[in-house]
Order: sequence, then C-alpha cells, then structure tokens
Amino acid sequence: MKNIILVFVCVLCFVFSSFSQEIREFDLTTPHGTVYNHLHYLQSDRYRPELSARSISTAVDEKSQKEAIRIKQILDAKGLFIVMSKIPGYETGDSIPENTYVIFPEELPDLYLEKRNDNWYYSKETLERLPQIHKSLYPMGSDFLLDIFPKFGTGKFLGLMMWQFIGFLLFLLTAFLSYMVLSKIIDLIISKVAKNRLGDDYSDNQIVHKIARIIGLLLVTHLFSLFLPVLQFPIAFSKPIYLILDILKYIFFIILTLRILDLIIFYAAKWAEKTESKMDDQLLIILKRFLQIGIVVFGFSIVWM
Repeated sequence: MKNIILVFVCVLCFVFSSFSQEIREFDLTTPHGTVYNHLHYLQSDRYRPELSARSISTAVDEKSQKEAIRIKQILDAKGLFIVMSKIPGYETGDSIPENTYVIFPEELPDLYLEKRNDNWYYSKETLERLPQIHKSLYPMGSDFLLDIFPKFGTGKFLGLMMWQFIGFLLFLLTAFLSYMVLSKIIDLIISKVAKNRLGDDYSDNQIVHKIARIIGLLLVTHLFSLFLPVLQFPIAFSKPIYLILDILKYIFFIILTLRILDLIIFYAAKWAEKTESKMDDQLLIILKRFLQIGIVVFGFSIVWM
C-alpha cells in the first residue's frame, strides 16, 4: 500500500512539474520568454506551431502560425543562432528594455520585439516586412520547396532528416550538371566575343577555357548558397557550410582575376612581339609578377577579415 501511495505521489509531482514548465514556456512578460516560446515549439521533436504563434499575437490563427514559421526560416536561412542566455529576461535580475528589443541589430535589424500591454511580441513592422525578407532569402520562388521537401522521408540519417539528406545530394548533383552546362556556354560566349574584338590576333588558347570554368564554378557556388536555405539545415550544420561557400567564392574570384590577368598579358605579349624593343617583354614579366602578388595578397586579406 505504501509503495502505491509513493508511486501516486511521484506521478503527481511529475504532472505538476510539467505543468509549471508549460507555464514558464508561455511566459511572454520578457523578451527571453517570447523568443523561447517561439523557437521551443518549432523544434522537430516538439513541433507545435499553434503554441509558437503565441509569440506573434494574442489571436492565434493560421496567419500567425505561418508568420512564426517564417521567422524561424529566416533565422535558419541567414545562419543566425540565438543565444538564449543573452536575451533580457533569462535571469531574474536582467534589465528589461522599455518598449523594443532587437535580437540581431547588425545582421537583421528589421527583426525585433515590442512590448504591448504587459507582454512582448514580434513587432507589427517585423510582421509587415516578413514577406519581403523571406522572399529575398528564398529567391526565384524557391520557397515553394519548403512545403514539398519535408513530405518525403521523415527518418533521420547522420543527424539530418532523410529529406534533408536526399535534398542535399540532389542539390550537389544539380550543381555539378549546372557547372558542366554553364562552363560550356560561357566558354562559347567568351571565345566568340574575343574573336570578334581581336580578329586575326585571336588565339584559341587554354586561358579562355580556364576562365570559363572558373566563372562556372563561381556562379554555381553562388546559386548553391542561394538555394541551400530551402533544406532548413540546423544552425550547427548550416553555419560551417555557408562559411565554406563564402570562402570558396572569394578563392574562385581571386583565381578568376589571375586568369583574366594571364589573358591580358598573353595578348599584350603578342602585341610586344611586333615591336623591336626587348624591354617590353621584360616589363610585361615584371608587371605580371607584381600584379599577381598584389591580387593574391589583397584577395586573401579580404577572406581573413
């Protein structure tokens, strides 16, 4: 009998503990409580957009639920990780702003909270600008994929949802095929323009082909980074990917500049061959080395800034 009473008491304690936890999660009297409630109920293991929408408006409807989801999609797309302990209201003695609180003043100044009556909600201005911000992060109507991809594969593989893993592989395949097509098209365009401009001086050399391939890589890398937010990767996974893509874009741009320099020097050397002075050839070699060093140093200084 005593054991039954003990079990009953433990169950009651667990129920009341869970209830108090829910009450804390619904506390919107601080910026921390509002942001916590918003993001807590949009996690994959406790997905309740109708509860998350309480941070949007007092009237929880389909519109407020969609707005709550969009805000999280924007944060994920920009790779912004919210450190909850830094938001006012995390500690009891935290200083609470009077009217507004901007979560990311530099990266996303249009996303902020405002105090209405005694509670904090995402501001009306933020909600008005949501469609515009969302569209800029999901270009060319790619946001429709946000509704399609999650319907395929709900299991997990290597810490990702199966649809995310499959989508990533499809993106890689698409990027490779796009590179093959774009590099060929760009090669033809550059060759045709060079031939029209240079006439008899045109020479179909490997430099033109290298420039076309680098431009193809640069375009594909940029397109890949534009469409990657559709996969809705966790911040811990997406942030290093965005960093790698940004570094690759800078490196490809440096290589592209070097290849364009090679092309200019190549045709300058052909022009120098028509002159009798040998000084022109030597000056071209010195100028080429000087510019190459300058491009590399300047380019990598920007990468590491």
